[in-house]
Formats: sequence, structure tokens, C-alpha cells
Amino acid sequence: MCLNKYFTFGDGNGQVNVKNEWFDSFNLQRTVSHSPIHDALSSKYNVGVALARQACFMSLEGDGIKQACKNM
Repeated sequence: MCLNKYFTFGDGNGQVNVKNEWFDSFNLQRTVSHSPIHDALSSKYNVGVALARQACFMSLEGDGIKQACKNM
């Protein structure tokens, strides 16, 4: 994400032409962006969804409820 200080991303002249492709983990909708920040935040979103799904199927016995709440 610190690359935005030194480079500009896009299709224009003098810009770095790097496209970040991301799929929404719920509906698999494809999104393409030139922004590396969008790519980093999209990855964090997918990790959050994975933790929430994991919490839904955890055993709630013992300390399981604490771990499930932490994942949510």
C-alpha cells in the first residue's frame, strides 16, 4: 500500500499498468481495479468472511464460545 507514494497506477502514459482482480467470497462477483489499496482491503475482507464462517461451525462447549465470538 506504500507504493502509492512512489508510483501512480492506471492505464495512462507514465503510469504502472497493474490490474488487481478480486472475487467477492459471497457471490463470486469479479472486480478489477488498478489500486493496490483496493487489493489489500479486498484480501482483508475475504479473511474476515473466512473467520466468520469458521465461527458459525465451531463447537460452543468450554472456551469455544469465546473463540467463536473472537472470530466474529
